[in-house]
Amino acid sequence: MAISASASNNDASNYTLTETLGGNVSTRQGNLSLSQTITYGTGDLSGGSVQANAFTNNTGVISGSNYLTIDFRAITQSSAKSTYTVEYDQIRSIRFANTSSTTGTQLYIRATGSNALDIVFNSQSGNLKISPRTAYTYADYLGETPVDASNRYLYVHNDGNENVTYNLITMGISNAFTGTTDTIPTP
Repeated sequence: MAISASASNNDASNYTLTETLGGNVSTRQGNLSLSQTITYGTGDLSGGSVQANAFTNNTGVISGSNYLTIDFRAITQSSAKSTYTVEYDQIRSIRFANTSSTTGTQLYIRATGSNALDIVFNSQSGNLKISPRTAYTYADYLGETPVDASNRYLYVHNDGNENVTYNLITMGISNAFTGTTDTIPTP
């Protein structure tokens, strides 16, 4: 079995605003675009390139008045061969999207309780609102987000009554894969 990987993390916001008053026309533009290519391996930006060897993509539904526990030491992922568990040791990127398009279906991402991964909120609890059709993004290209037994959980709460769909994409470093005989060789 051969494995190859390529990844990038992109965020962009752009606008153009044109105002006309009398014979005067004023146009303003704004553009903020950040992109980082992530190659296969275990290096970080201080070594010259951002690398990851573990990637997950999960979708699901959080029912009303319920929550999702994200355990970064045990994220299940399917592959071409089997289902396995990713046990992160470093996080490069977390992107959690509220894919619902229904008004009033907010989600709240929190790092509370025992063994919370609160480093993504500057050692605070978070409680960031994720409105419909928006996403929470966290990126660390310097290797400053360790995951271990005492820093591993994020919680996504649905405080409303409606079911809310989501998509979670993670990238990072895993020193061990469990639950499968798959190995991740160097490409």
